[in-house]
Amino acid sequence: MWITVLRVLLALVTIQSSTFFLTQLKVSTTEWLVFNACAPSNIILLVGELLGWNLLRYMAIYPMFFFGVQGLFVFPWNGIFDLIPQFSHLIMTFNIVTLVWEIYTLKMYETACTAFLMGIVFITPLIYQQQQYGFRNRERMQKILCEPMHMMQQKSKK
Repeated sequence: MWITVLRVLLALVTIQSSTFFLTQLKVSTTEWLVFNACAPSNIILLVGELLGWNLLRYMAIYPMFFFGVQGLFVFPWNGIFDLIPQFSHLIMTFNIVTLVWEIYTLKMYETACTAFLMGIVFITPLIYQQQQYGFRNRERMQKILCEPMHMMQQKSKK
């Protein structure tokens, strides 16, 4: 039951962040993939869940850890405006914990190792490209990632 709740929350935060980036910030698809990298990572798990493909579900651990768990330490916790992305990172972390628990209890080690190796082969180049794009476009990245806070602060003053 609680795993279903976590998956639904993951879907909701993915929809919320994608909608925000694409409609409010009006980023391009490339910028959405790069600056909201958590969403595509979550989609891997959610598609694997819908299709019942353990390999895809377990492969999602790698990018979700990279963007979600590490996001807890990279992004600030300075105020109310930082809580929305950090809530998303926490949901990602709890979903990873459920997957690792499942691997352990069902003894799905071979599938998990295959998925992790596939993640390294297929997802590492994407993470590299994402990091390079962000580095080459750091001014745009700062504007996009800082703009939500300014937008929310402006709305709260009205």
